[in-house]
Amino acid sequence: MSAGSITQNRFGKNAKHANHTVPKALLKRWLTTVNGQEGLWYLDCATGAIRFELGKKASFAISEYRYVPVRASAEGAIYRDESIEDWFSTGESDLARITDLVLQGQSLQGLDASGGGFLQAAILLGFRSSYEYQLLEDALIASDPDMSMDAVARRVLDQFRKTYSLKLREFSNWDYQIVRTPDVPLLVCDRPMFDMTLHEQRLEILTIPLAPTLLMFATPPKDRDSKHLTLTISTKPDENLARLSNISTAERARGFVVGRLDQLQAIQPEFLGNKFENRRATDRIVVETKPAQSKP
Repeated sequence: MSAGSITQNRFGKNAKHANHTVPKALLKRWLTTVNGQEGLWYLDCATGAIRFELGKKASFAISEYRYVPVRASAEGAIYRDESIEDWFSTGESDLARITDLVLQGQSLQGLDASGGGFLQAAILLGFRSSYEYQLLEDALIASDPDMSMDAVARRVLDQFRKTYSLKLREFSNWDYQIVRTPDVPLLVCDRPMFDMTLHEQRLEILTIPLAPTLLMFATPPKDRDSKHLTLTISTKPDENLARLSNISTAERARGFVVGRLDQLQAIQPEFLGNKFENRRATDRIVVETKPAQSKP
């Protein structure tokens, strides 16, 4: 029985097959209206083409069965494992709720804004990369051509699950801040988080665009022994941080970039000719007993 013929989860229901590499709940904040119709402007990294997709589906961000590999139960029943897809969804409502409150100019006082749900959603969102999954798949196949695709998919998922758990622990006591960027609209790509701890420079900072005018960034706490993360809302716009975020977004994008049409047109030359292929050719992923890491 081929993996493609397995469509049910362990409860016998249809599995979540249309897996978004970036949740619709995040991408919908970049929705715009063209000729009276709502949709998203996006740049396809592989071709450099800029397209407008109608509606909120964001089909360009979907990978079929990417996060739901085939497994076998103790009784031998074959099913699609939805555990990590369910894990991804945990806390997304917290992240969306907090983002909405900030956009509306409301206070977060009295809310458990710094709870585990918010942190988990932000971190898991940032490391949800179909492209990196593919890199690891390719590396595993190259190292063991006889490994079945089902086994490869399971190995990839388990490897990245370790990475996610490690990152959740690493960032669990960092200081998070949300800044407004009204004059420098933000771009977002298929790899939302800019995690400098994985970069060769090893700087301790991470950023995630939450909306076209909201950027979240985090740094380690001054007290390294702190057990809790903090979340604050900046009252001062940070245009320089927004520009740096957009530059890094364009550089690390491997699937798509979402933004305003004029912004996508400005970065389009970086995805034409050999520029994008040359950039992608430098990507590496390390396969080892520790969690996988990549350097875009």
